[in-house]
Amino acid sequence: AACSYEFKRQQGNVKNEIDCILVKGLHTMIIECKSCKQINQDYYHKLNSIADQFGINCTKVLIANTYADGGDVSIRNANNLQRERGKQMNIITVSNWNEIQDIGNTLVKIMNGTYRN
Repeated sequence: AACSYEFKRQQGNVKNEIDCILVKGLHTMIIECKSCKQINQDYYHKLNSIADQFGINCTKVLIANTYADGGDVSIRNANNLQRERGKQMNIITVSNWNEIQDIGNTLVKIMNGTYRN
C-alpha cells in the first residue's frame, strides 16, 4: 500500500499524484479520493489515464463522499450520470456513507471481486 504516490514519466517533468495504490500479487488497485458534492468527469479521466499507463491487472476506484449533496436533485442527477460514465470506463465509484465509513472492508470486497454497487 502507498498513499499520495507520485507517478513520473521517464522523460520530461510531467507528474501525476494518486491518493492510494494497493497491490496484492499481480493485482493493482489505484484509488482516487474526492471530497465533493458533485463528481467532475475529469476525476474519471485522470484515474483512467493513470491506470492505463501504470496499472498492472488494475482495478480503478473513485471514492467520492457525494452523500453531502444537500438533497439537491440536479446535483444528484449529475452524480448519477458521472457514476454511469465511471462504469463505462470500468471505474468503481464508492460514494455510499456506510461503505466509506468501512472503507477497509469495502476495498477488500473490491479486490476480491465481491463488491456490488
